[in-house]
Amino acid sequence: MIELPDVARKALEADGAVAFATASKDGTPNVIYASCTRLLDGGRFAIADNYFDKTGSNIAENRRVAVAAGSEEVGSIQIKGTCTRLTEGPEHEDMFNWVSEDMPRRAVVVIEIDEVYNGAKRLA
Repeated sequence: MIELPDVARKALEADGAVAFATASKDGTPNVIYASCTRLLDGGRFAIADNYFDKTGSNIAENRRVAVAAGSEEVGSIQIKGTCTRLTEGPEHEDMFNWVSEDMPRRAVVVIEIDEVYNGAKRLA
């Protein structure tokens, strides 16, 4: 479990979308904006799968992902980790509390954060 620095916590909890980067098995990148997100306990970050197409395919082939986020207060941060797409369990059930019922809420992607950067500086 990683200890998430305060600067990363503030950036990930800020209002607005994050950039969510995935790559296929052959390394073809894909980046989307995701706005239905939640910081979880234990150095984990959740993103609701409402409309993942290429993103979902990439996650099935390659679970390594990155997220970029920021706020005026702390600037930008990047997290990297390994994700799991969940369609059941406590994290999936909790998603229904923080994602609007107007959204499909097909699954939740939970990222186990193992690297944190502020610019080029590694924080964790």
